[in-house]
Amino acid sequence: MTKGVAMANKKLVDLLLQDENANVANEEFETLSGNDWVRLLSKKPQFADKCDKWNEFDNDEWVELITGQPQFADKFNKWAELGWENWTGLLSKQPQFADKGDWEKQQINWWYLLSYQPQFADRCNLESLTGQNWSWLLREQPQLADKCDWRKFDGVDWVLLLQEQPQTSKTEEELLLQVWCTQWCSFLCLWYLCR
Repeated sequence: MTKGVAMANKKLVDLLLQDENANVANEEFETLSGNDWVRLLSKKPQFADKCDKWNEFDNDEWVELITGQPQFADKFNKWAELGWENWTGLLSKQPQFADKGDWEKQQINWWYLLSYQPQFADRCNLESLTGQNWSWLLREQPQLADKCDWRKFDGVDWVLLLQEQPQTSKTEEELLLQVWCTQWCSFLCLWYLCR
């Protein structure tokens, strides 16, 4: 697509976003790219009957469209091809599509997804979360604390979490002390070996 056509398409989409009753010839719709269509349909889904580029949308365009206009999901048939970035973004906003993907095969950004949709905790690979991931997640969703592997926390993770969620149980305080002692012992061992 030439720069001139792209500019004309942008102006056409801008016009339709401002005035959906604008007098536009059918031929003008044919020049719109997948990205142009997603931009238009995300705000004005009533133009769907004019779109003839459904098969040309890439996965990123589909996810952007379905995230804002989930009624178009029935036109999408490449769920298995979505990458983890697509799944994470889509499910964080539209959790009703959770059964469309294979949770075992996906390398979803679990802590990000759970920070928006904690109901997926039982479906996620929580073992893959680092102490830093847990620290970020528990700042947003403290109710997931019972699923956390506190042993993964280092001092920085605790500090960041406790700044946002200062309440701790006795068990968590004991774990904090254990982490601190473990790190201090590691430091002393290294110091002794390097002398």
